[in-house]
Amino acid sequence: MFAVVPVYVGYFKLSCQAVHVIATGLNGVTGLAVLNDKMYVSCSGNQQIAVYSPTTFNFQQYLHCRCSHCGYQSESVISLCGCTGNYAYGNYTYQLKHLVACNVNKCIFVATNDQSFGFHNISKVAIGPNNTLSCWCIGSNVPLSLSITTSQSLLVAFSNIPFLKEYSLEGQLLRQISLQPASITSPVHAVQLSDHQFAVTHHGLTHGFSIVNSYGQLIRSYGGNAGAVNQPQEIAVDQLGRMFVADKGNNRILVMYHTTQSLSAYPLQLPANCTLGGPHSIRFDAVNNRLYVGEWNGGKVLCCQL
Repeated sequence: MFAVVPVYVGYFKLSCQAVHVIATGLNGVTGLAVLNDKMYVSCSGNQQIAVYSPTTFNFQQYLHCRCSHCGYQSESVISLCGCTGNYAYGNYTYQLKHLVACNVNKCIFVATNDQSFGFHNISKVAIGPNNTLSCWCIGSNVPLSLSITTSQSLLVAFSNIPFLKEYSLEGQLLRQISLQPASITSPVHAVQLSDHQFAVTHHGLTHGFSIVNSYGQLIRSYGGNAGAVNQPQEIAVDQLGRMFVADKGNNRILVMYHTTQSLSAYPLQLPANCTLGGPHSIRFDAVNNRLYVGEWNGGKVLCCQL
């Protein structure tokens, strides 16, 4: 555990009381999800989803699930993502791109793609006695990141198109939001802030963090008062509306605060002996009032008590 000094920004008070480090022993963390007092972690190059206790931080098991189409059971969600009809494909090179949990229907959604054959899927795991899995194919577009909207739908950013797509939790395409009006060409992650506002991290010619409306029009961009972002990745939002951005290239977490007049940021202070190795995945746990940060370079998960 590391102690850390509270941070004060104006009337804003944010403190990290302690940071606990989980060493996964795997490659870069691509996704984190917290559901039913369990933390699910996916890593690059690994075809299994590890399950940890967010309270004790101990490893529990790998995720077991049963495919709803053919009954095939495995320890790995990925080995089921090519499952169609009455049989399951095998020996494919799948990548776990991202995870997100829906607390309303107790499901985990997994974005995957197969480098060998170009299968791009989103899998839905209903957490229960059998952890039933179903999946739908989304064609040639590569899903990069997922989030749950305020209306309990699935918001997807893709690596190769300047659009956000919103799906029902059963896989029906509800709408797509073009980001071209905001000049965003390479979205990385998006979260819904309200009925008509979305926060988006994006790359392209320049890297940035922007707020857009439901028509993809720019409301406000981060101006760099805490320094420019470099390879910004995921966004997490707490119950007070503070946005936490994994600023991967700068090895820091930015705390964003958006008002009707401004969009400002400051780096989340960590202890001097607690450094980040390419923060990539980030989740806010409202039950435990914790921020979970998954590293791309170090393969660790940092549990920050706020």
